[in-house]
Amino acid sequence: MSVKINKYVTKALKNSKILDPNNGEMFVIVSDTHLGIGDNADESLNVQHLIFYALEQYFKQGYILILNGDNWELAETHDIEKIKNAHDDIMWILSEFHNDGRLIVIKGNHEEYLTSEKLRYRESQYDGQQIDFLKDVELYESIQIKDLVVLHGSQFFSIYHSWFNKVLMFLGPLWKKWQLSFKDFHIAEYTGWQEADECQNYFSGLGKKLKKHFVIGHTHKCNFKLDNCTDCGSFGCMPRCITAVEYYPDRKNTDNLITVKWAVTPKDLDFNQGVMVVSKSTLGSQKVEVEAE
Repeated sequence: MSVKINKYVTKALKNSKILDPNNGEMFVIVSDTHLGIGDNADESLNVQHLIFYALEQYFKQGYILILNGDNWELAETHDIEKIKNAHDDIMWILSEFHNDGRLIVIKGNHEEYLTSEKLRYRESQYDGQQIDFLKDVELYESIQIKDLVVLHGSQFFSIYHSWFNKVLMFLGPLWKKWQLSFKDFHIAEYTGWQEADECQNYFSGLGKKLKKHFVIGHTHKCNFKLDNCTDCGSFGCMPRCITAVEYYPDRKNTDNLITVKWAVTPKDLDFNQGVMVVSKSTLGSQKVEVEAE
């Protein structure tokens, strides 16, 4: 299959972290939570409790968490401490994953200025002192687990890895103030549908060529129906639900890559009463056994 690998994808694959999972290890891949500072521009505001609940459940069940880019909205603010304070509960569960050796961080295009040092500490909500957060965490461009490659996906778009993106990220806070001057609230803006399809189809074709299966984010368009490519990019950007991709490398003779949705749904008790419950449902599943076209 004729697929040209651009230099940004080539670089991400060359610098990929190789993981060799032990027996029974489980992974959950999330991306694009776009955690902001808790104001009207914060794209995760409507689903922040879902994000925390889902991550807490994955922690309790022993999953390894892979953050696949654009989880800190550093395009709209350059002050990551404000993000940490606004989402203190999510920061706490991330630190629990990290302290247990079960957190992997991949950078996205909105995290141009993210460094390990900026994740080293966070401010205590009790006395304002600095406490350990993701101390000594490493930031990756991509990771590989057997035949699975996880990267943010913005590498397909050269613009997000050029000097122009650095300018966009630098001016991001000004853009945020301007757009909030004419609308009260916004959820994540989607990458254009045609561009999203092109990105997904590119990694699908590349997966066939390289005999790999790609899990990407970035497009904000969840897709689990392509050969050799699964897109988890709507995890924190949907107004009423979140999505994630679960990977079970050691499963035999059954699907081991599963796209799931977490949502709050009503449940009837009787004619006059009901409750709202958090439920997880399966959107689709695949078996990661890639073959050349």
